[in-house]
Amino acid sequence: MVQPLRVAVCRHQGAELSAALAQGGWDDVQVVRLPSRCGRPPLTADEVRPLLVGEPTDTVCVLAGPCMQAVSDALGGHGIAMGGHCLENFVDPSVLRGWMMEGAYVVNPGWLSAWPEQIEKWGFDATTAQAFFGESMRSILLVDTGVDPAAPARLVEFGEFVGLATRRVDVGLAHFGQVLRARLLEWKLRQERNLREEFTSRASRERSTFAMAFAQLGQLAGVARERDVVARVFDLFEMLCGAQRLVWTPFVDGRPGKAVVRPSEDGLGLPISPNDPGSVTLEVARDAELLGTLQLAGLSHPERREEYTNLALALSGVIALAVSNARSWEALSAAREQLEGQADAYRVIANSADGLVVVDRDHRVRFANPAARRLLDVREGQLLEQDLSRGPFERILGHGRKRVIDSRRVHMHWQGEPVVLASLRDVSEQRAAEEAVRRSQKMTLLGQLAGSVAHDFNNVLQAVAGTLELAQQAPEPGEARRRIDEAISAADRGTVIARRLLLFSKPGGEPRATLDVTAEVRRMAPLLRQLVGDHVDLVVTSDDGAQWVSAVEGQIEAIVLNLVTNARDATRHRGRIEVAVRGESDRGTDGGAGMRLSVADDGEGIPPHRMDQIFEPFFTTRSADKGTGLGLPTVRAAVEQMGGDLSVSSQVGVGTRFTVWLPAVASPTPAHLEPAAATDAGALPATVLVVDDEATIRDVLTTALVRAGHQVRSAANAEEAIALLREREVGLDLLLTDITMPGRDGFELASEARSIRPGLPVMFMSGLADVGMPGLAGEDVHLLAKPFRLAQAVERVEQVLGAR
Repeated sequence: MVQPLRVAVCRHQGAELSAALAQGGWDDVQVVRLPSRCGRPPLTADEVRPLLVGEPTDTVCVLAGPCMQAVSDALGGHGIAMGGHCLENFVDPSVLRGWMMEGAYVVNPGWLSAWPEQIEKWGFDATTAQAFFGESMRSILLVDTGVDPAAPARLVEFGEFVGLATRRVDVGLAHFGQVLRARLLEWKLRQERNLREEFTSRASRERSTFAMAFAQLGQLAGVARERDVVARVFDLFEMLCGAQRLVWTPFVDGRPGKAVVRPSEDGLGLPISPNDPGSVTLEVARDAELLGTLQLAGLSHPERREEYTNLALALSGVIALAVSNARSWEALSAAREQLEGQADAYRVIANSADGLVVVDRDHRVRFANPAARRLLDVREGQLLEQDLSRGPFERILGHGRKRVIDSRRVHMHWQGEPVVLASLRDVSEQRAAEEAVRRSQKMTLLGQLAGSVAHDFNNVLQAVAGTLELAQQAPEPGEARRRIDEAISAADRGTVIARRLLLFSKPGGEPRATLDVTAEVRRMAPLLRQLVGDHVDLVVTSDDGAQWVSAVEGQIEAIVLNLVTNARDATRHRGRIEVAVRGESDRGTDGGAGMRLSVADDGEGIPPHRMDQIFEPFFTTRSADKGTGLGLPTVRAAVEQMGGDLSVSSQVGVGTRFTVWLPAVASPTPAHLEPAAATDAGALPATVLVVDDEATIRDVLTTALVRAGHQVRSAANAEEAIALLREREVGLDLLLTDITMPGRDGFELASEARSIRPGLPVMFMSGLADVGMPGLAGEDVHLLAKPFRLAQAVERVEQVLGAR
């Protein structure tokens, strides 16, 4: 059979080649476009072979310049028409050399169509291109064959880029057509001569090859496994065709399976392309069912591909029969093994310690292994009332023993019907042990908490009692006043302990407000200096202006007090603590504006092995009489609640820095429970109903309000307060009530008060951290958190009264 001729040229000359072939009527000629190497290292043999291999080398004609020298190596010297310049295919070599001696850089339309890409590959920009071309060239000359109407415009564009004059020479395709015609005719004559010689020898070769092939087919009889059949077939075609690479791709139910490859370590990839001229692909089928495909590559004589294909087709029926028989035998063996395995599986299920039960849609037991029968006290065929989808569940057996059974279930089909398969396990002892451990852990935790808090509150109570006793015995009024101030300061520390505990135990329940961190820290500065003592130098710095964040009342105070207390304990002797508040307009990749609060000390530092423990509740490096270990966990809980970040850096012997980042709020927006701002004129004298079951609290509030010029009526519980509310002759301007009281609580009292006297403002008092106002929130409902200073209470009352 005559092999098709392939003509290969640089891709920049592909358009001219196609036009010349069309003019000459060469429809059976294939065009191969080789990569361009203008001004760069020539093509290598490894780059050329994938483009040209697969057909006899004398069927390839290459028209190229010196940059295609490797093509000659790949083809063994056949079919090469090279000159000193690739454009000699279009222009007489002497004319071309004359232009070049005049300093012309000669190009064709194909090269101009890709000139920006070519310049980029050379690594030129406009400056370097002008320097290069201006040094050795005087002009740009276009040999225009007319195949690209846009070529003249591209010529001008390229000339302007390199800064050279341009000119154009119109040439036809006649010279190129003559060179091409000579090569094609030479190839035709050679093909006809080779074809005659091939026909004379093929008949004798085929007779001997077929005889050898059918003699080897007897080895396939009795082969039981498909992989052994494939191995014998590979051996056969290696012997007959000299195939160096063989691939068998099995098909099952029309889908390809995992391919078998020889050699197995081959790295050329799978599968072999059926269009590879040096390969043979054979479909193996039986009774119209595709069993697989056999692919051969690396044939000893690629020119005999047609002969090898006919041989493979002749053998395909025997190969299909052998593959089909092997698969039937393997299926039979697999079925036998499956039956044996199912018997073993049934024995395992029957003897399993876990219960297995199958229940149909009518809740009838279809199967139950011995363990399930014991756990559920059922037999096959009985109705099961227990809902297996709810596990674990309790089951009371006939002898009165209660069991806790854990259940896992899946939906499946049993004998063609939808059923539920449930696995059951008796977890009674496990649950009892877990409950015992939980109770023990809970009691241990409560003991730690009670002991820690009792210790701190005992210290506070001791300080309050001691200072008040000294005030009682003070000979001078000034001494008594100083002692009273110390008692109040100690009570403030008790407030901090209570808030720390409430924030840590129930974060997130309190109403939020917009707070200025700068103002909060400045307000706390005197308290912080008293807290750290005289041996520590405390420095408080901040940016000008407010730093607004959304927080629960007391959160900022708790964060600062805990961090400063921690820093004070780290200094031990003389040292320095710096508290700084800074605003941030942009946090970078973390996003958003915010503020940064840092507390740094020059104390002992935190060892690296302790860094992972410092935020654990009750963990402390101090002695048992120095603290609770709740400070840093409280800080982290508060920061996380506000949507911020907490980081720590420390070096032993140098100091520690805690940094809190909190997101900023654009403008202060008070929470709905915050009191309205006081009017400029202040509140007029009013009548306040104070309700609290603690007589001392009623007494001190009454005294403080009366001193402020108000009238006060008091009640010990909700019943007394409601009686006063019903006395119409008693004028009331505000209800100030505790929430937690015996009998009716403050919420019930407020609801009754609003029905008796609509519009009456209500202010609640509470020491809890998660107070909510179900159905009571509004402009006339407010909250006063315990403990409080009397001055603070009077100020809040007058703010509400002044806003009426």
